[in-house]
Amino acid sequence: MAAPRLILSIASIAISCMPLQGPPLAAQDLVQREQAAFRAAADAVSSSVVQIQTFGSGQRAGEELQAAGPTTGTIVAADGWIITSLFSFREQPASILVVLPNGKRAAARIVARDFSRDLALLKIDANNLPVPQFATSEGIQVGQWAIALGKTYDEKFVSESVGIVSARGRAYGKALQVDCKVSPINYGGPLIDLGGRVLGILSPIAPGTFLEGDSAELYDSGIGFAIPAADVLARLEQMQSGEDIYSGKLGIVSDSTNELAGPVVISGATPGSPAAKVGVMAQDQLVAAAGKPVEMLAHLQNALGPLDAGQTFQFSILRQGQVQEYQCELAKEIPVYYRRYLGLRLADLPAEQGQPAFAIAAIEPDSPAASSALQVGQRILRCNQQAMPSRQDLRRIIAVAELDTPIIFEVAAPNEAEGTKADGTEEMGPPQTIELLPALWPTELAPALPQSLTAVGDSKTPASPNQEETPQPDASAEKVVEIAEISLGDFPNTAYAVVPLASNARPLGLLILFPEPGDLSQEKAQAYWQEFCASQGWIVAVLNSGDPRRWSREEVDLAARILGKLENAYELDKQRIVLGGIGVGGKLALVAAAAQVGRVTGVATLGTELKNIGLRVENAPLRSLDFLLLGTPSDLNNTAKSLRDLGYSAIVVDAPKLPTGSLESIPAAPLTRWLEGLGRL
Repeated sequence: MAAPRLILSIASIAISCMPLQGPPLAAQDLVQREQAAFRAAADAVSSSVVQIQTFGSGQRAGEELQAAGPTTGTIVAADGWIITSLFSFREQPASILVVLPNGKRAAARIVARDFSRDLALLKIDANNLPVPQFATSEGIQVGQWAIALGKTYDEKFVSESVGIVSARGRAYGKALQVDCKVSPINYGGPLIDLGGRVLGILSPIAPGTFLEGDSAELYDSGIGFAIPAADVLARLEQMQSGEDIYSGKLGIVSDSTNELAGPVVISGATPGSPAAKVGVMAQDQLVAAAGKPVEMLAHLQNALGPLDAGQTFQFSILRQGQVQEYQCELAKEIPVYYRRYLGLRLADLPAEQGQPAFAIAAIEPDSPAASSALQVGQRILRCNQQAMPSRQDLRRIIAVAELDTPIIFEVAAPNEAEGTKADGTEEMGPPQTIELLPALWPTELAPALPQSLTAVGDSKTPASPNQEETPQPDASAEKVVEIAEISLGDFPNTAYAVVPLASNARPLGLLILFPEPGDLSQEKAQAYWQEFCASQGWIVAVLNSGDPRRWSREEVDLAARILGKLENAYELDKQRIVLGGIGVGGKLALVAAAAQVGRVTGVATLGTELKNIGLRVENAPLRSLDFLLLGTPSDLNNTAKSLRDLGYSAIVVDAPKLPTGSLESIPAAPLTRWLEGLGRL
């Protein structure tokens, strides 16, 4: 019976391979039908898409006001309400005109802004405007067709860009992600489906962006975002009343800034924040937020992302084995955070029973520590009841300290009369409890490095970075540094590091330097940096551009690769990780630091033009960045002020007409004092 079954199977295959009746559907016909569907969907919405023209503050050419450039808007209510992006409306234009599909022009005014989603609501005097059909969020599927519409090029016809919905819940739960072309051409326009329903409003929202100004725009990378229509409509009445919308802020500071790290252990709460007011404490573990479990930091960020200031936020904390429920009102603003300061420098001692041990290596003049009973040589036993704290523990405690609440230290000094124990460790005197009120981080360079900096656990003499002369190589001197080559794989860039041969008692600092395009030779770098590296315990890594004529945006990411390699090879001091740049290299250092907040603690720019550079994110505990700007003060003071307004420390050093092509021209004294100042607590 097997043979007949085989014959039937072959016959079935033969029949299935025979041509179908009638001509097959041609590929060209499929394309035409597809294009017709796209066109029909766009036509269904085009009458609700308007062009918006903005005009400057009284600038005229002849008799006409000069427009900043048209943008797109979408009608959301028949009586003259139009939603658009915040791209052209972060500041108030002198006048706004809306060009309706019938060619009529109407004056518009800004009623409200949604700063969380980068949207603005306009009002014109009109009635019976065509309102599109809006899709529900539940019906939006990843992979479905999407069409981005704009009206920048032509006030009568919409531009179209076709793609798919590639993700939901981006920008921390606030946006749809699409691969349509989304740019200033269609910001504020609708993202629609094949049925002509509005899925969302195209927005320049950028998830997690820290830097603004010269940083690359996301629309160049094939990624665009749209705020779901349901979320826009849910806030329409609030915005129509003239109320601006802001992101809701909680103020929790986590141990790790890695979004995929878990569990979420809390270092503390930003002083004055909602989290601080409800009693969140260090070492609490966040286990749930907005009714969903929290296993990593990204879960918390996505729970907070869609919520606005003034909304209620519920979360659960695990503390000493018990889950506690909290509820607070999210804030529009958290008081600007300024880094805390005690004026202590520490030296590592041999670990005791597997626990870290530290002694006070130096005390800064005119600091809180200087006015206390703390002394050089004392060992820190406890801090705020925590026994044998690590450096990171101390950083966390100080970072979230209230200025009116003392930090309590328990210290002990070596008992010289008793000598050493049988195991070689020092006999200690009786413990002493000392309370210390923190102060704000200094806003000026220290006049000199403390001379006792290397006195504990290190026999070398402190170096000469206080001198005003630029270091010069000494051919007869003993070799104190070596050059370590750094491999960057397929990248054409060369990179190397000046590394001290024998470090002092503490972990090494790291400066990753972007020079001007070209090749900064190892000999020049070694001659300039070797004395500082050897005496103060620093590695200076130099990354040369792949193209001797220019830097590229892709090379910014190489800083993280270099940092990772050196972290694996050496013990680094997490308080002294700096990115620096000479000339245009300073801009790359800023962009690279923005991508590594939490890993990098300082940025130094040397002769860099910074007029178009700014930060989007305020300072925060354990994410602080210190800035040193060397150059002409009149060119840098505005940038420094904007950084200080956000809570950052920004010091300007007068170095006029700095020839950025010459390393020897960089003033050594202020640069090295600033670098070493980062190691203070």
